[in-house]
Amino acid sequence: MKDHYKKTIMPLMLFFVVLFVFACVPPVYTPTENVTIDACLSDPECTQKLTVAHRGTGSLSFYGPENTLAAYDIAWKMGADSVEIDVRSTKDGELVIMHDETVNRTTDGKGKVSDLTLAEIKAFKVRSTNLSLPVQQVPTLREVMAFLKGKTMVYVDMKTTDIVKLVGIIQEEGMIDSAYLLINSVAEGYAARSQNEYVSLLAAIKTKDQAQEFIDALNPIVMFEMLYDDATPDVVDFIHSKGIKIHMDALGEFDVLGKCGFRIMLDRGVDSIQSDRIDILVPYLRGL
Repeated sequence: MKDHYKKTIMPLMLFFVVLFVFACVPPVYTPTENVTIDACLSDPECTQKLTVAHRGTGSLSFYGPENTLAAYDIAWKMGADSVEIDVRSTKDGELVIMHDETVNRTTDGKGKVSDLTLAEIKAFKVRSTNLSLPVQQVPTLREVMAFLKGKTMVYVDMKTTDIVKLVGIIQEEGMIDSAYLLINSVAEGYAARSQNEYVSLLAAIKTKDQAQEFIDALNPIVMFEMLYDDATPDVVDFIHSKGIKIHMDALGEFDVLGKCGFRIMLDRGVDSIQSDRIDILVPYLRGL
């Protein structure tokens, strides 16, 4: 029995251990040079297709736990042009990075972000499948801005109503030229611009009329976020004629299709793609 264990079971276990360890090691590419909005995002003449790392390493990644400094570092080293972060308010009015309404899924704690203080949230450990990484805490918005300064652009998904404070922190950390905010209404855009008139905006739209409304009220808009089915040729041509880029999420079916999915999106005229698979998207767009 011992001989059988040594000959069959142990090698099999070793194989799976090696497979797990190396599956968690992310590929490394040259970090992006697009660290400010002006580098390409707001330049109509720039034809480079931009990559956005969803929550850093994605929502289901073995590389690192989503929305942590470790995940953002990995995304930067993978060559992402931008990282997407989700911002929420704590009970005591601090701004932290958390996608879900609660901390239950991603940490060893429980409760709504809005019902917990910053100190309580900081006491939690973020769950990770990559055991080679240091234990991560939930980062604050200020910590993320300081960490990513000079590395990548930052796509800010606002899940807080304290927009003025959010923009104020971005401004204080010297990231106004590198961060852009997802807005779903003109009112949100006004709130952001009331704190800093130069903050960059990414507006979510479905139609040409909605695009025109945002342009009339808040120009310049650096990008419009659209769903694939809404990005019809006439709408895409209209937006591009205004010198504005189009952003689209590959999350889900397009990520599953990989290169084929990305090709379908590019053929629709997209300029920026958010993905859980930066490890595939970056080398594909760079022709590596």
